[in-house]
Amino acid sequence: MFDLWGKLTRMRKSSLARNTGWTIVGLGGNSIVQAATFVLLARLLGVTEYGV
Repeated sequence: MFDLWGKLTRMRKSSLARNTGWTIVGLGGNSIVQAATFVLLARLLGVTEYGV
């Protein structure tokens, strides 16, 4: 049987795993902000002006 808790503890101490986690969180946050901006602009400009 695998020692899952031990592996998770080692990964928390790893700087590579920690930096990868922060990168994933940053990219996810960026995607959410970009989607919100897209929706806001689409609602503000309307159908005819958004294509221009």
